[in-house]
Amino acid sequence: MLFRSWIEEQVGKKLAEYVQKGGTLIAFNRFPMDNEFGERLEILPFIRPDGVRPVTLPVTIEYKGESISIDNAGHMGSKVNFFYYDKVEGEEPISLTLSTAGREVLVDIGSQKSTRFIIGYEKNIGQGKIIHLGSNPTAGLIDFLLKGQKKSQAVKVDTGGVLVSISKNKNNGDCILFVINRDAHLKDIKITLSLSRLNIDENCSYTLEDLTKS
Repeated sequence: MLFRSWIEEQVGKKLAEYVQKGGTLIAFNRFPMDNEFGERLEILPFIRPDGVRPVTLPVTIEYKGESISIDNAGHMGSKVNFFYYDKVEGEEPISLTLSTAGREVLVDIGSQKSTRFIIGYEKNIGQGKIIHLGSNPTAGLIDFLLKGQKKSQAVKVDTGGVLVSISKNKNNGDCILFVINRDAHLKDIKITLSLSRLNIDENCSYTLEDLTKS
């Protein structure tokens, strides 16, 4: 969904209901803010960014009194585009600070040439919240945002170039783990599952089945 400009109204309603009841929705980059008719998705009140700012790594991202350094991401491992917000009044900001180690600062697209600016926010909605960070997700950034919520990832991959996600059947409790190797060559992949986050009994034994061969 990172590169779609819209989502169906019904999908938006389900996400909004999840947040209203206490869920946390973490969104990255150009998360859809309109429905299939091109209308603003009012039930998910995302704040539209004021522009995009390309920066050169390393940079430091700060959120809830904690910080993380990003030094290898984006184009050639050194150039990343971030949304910027002039202000996010009443919300918890996520800020970025440029480093003097990044000798090249690219031309800003409509932004002020400040060494520190807002790239995202946390917004309370009902009993839950939306967290929106204006860049592509990485394992480190996801861990960082979850740490601010005093939570951890349900599934985590420690191998570069690999995407993972997990889906749990609410009727029978079966889990489907999706693993996508984006590289052209085969590799050994290390994945860590948090059984407690998945509400799975840690004292039982389980069997992994390769569904691609069934």
